[in-house]
Amino acid sequence: MTDATLTYDSPSFDPLTGMSRGYDDTHTVSVLEASSAPYAARILGVVSTSPVQTFGQGVNDASSNTAPIAVVGRVPTKVNVENGSIAIGDPITTSSVAGVGMKSAKPGMIVGYALDAWNGPGQGVIEVFVKPVWHAGSTIGTDGTLSLFKDDFAFDAAGISSASGTSFSSRALNFHGSAWDSGSSAAVSRNSRS
Repeated sequence: MTDATLTYDSPSFDPLTGMSRGYDDTHTVSVLEASSAPYAARILGVVSTSPVQTFGQGVNDASSNTAPIAVVGRVPTKVNVENGSIAIGDPITTSSVAGVGMKSAKPGMIVGYALDAWNGPGQGVIEVFVKPVWHAGSTIGTDGTLSLFKDDFAFDAAGISSASGTSFSSRALNFHGSAWDSGSSAAVSRNSRS
């Protein structure tokens, strides 16, 4: 997504009756673009080639390059094997190819979940259940009993140094515990910081 906007006029309709009000409303919408970065931070949806229902038809008259965006539901989606073969149920995120998804293996935003498999070669089209959300990838999992960290993690600095603040420590990992103190007959909190 960019920070650019598009302003256009379209007929105004009464939301209860669907009847024209006889005048135009002015609308301002964000200009969207295909992502060309893996694990893009802002994902809205997938370009749809055959939408069931569309909104904002007035924007088509105001712009030369419009496309309907599916924000939820089953949508044919371009994918590649940049991050390995895709299995049914795999989370799908953005790849380094603009407008093409790949299997997500790291934490970040995903566009949805694969409803078909794809193992290449190259680029193909699969059905994806579009539901943009943040996903932990395969970095956090379970052995059936415990939750497991399955990747290296780094804690970022708490700030950027400058002439007024010459250094910043990394963020901390805190462990909180509780113990029973029989002498005071009360629970005592214990905290450890790494």
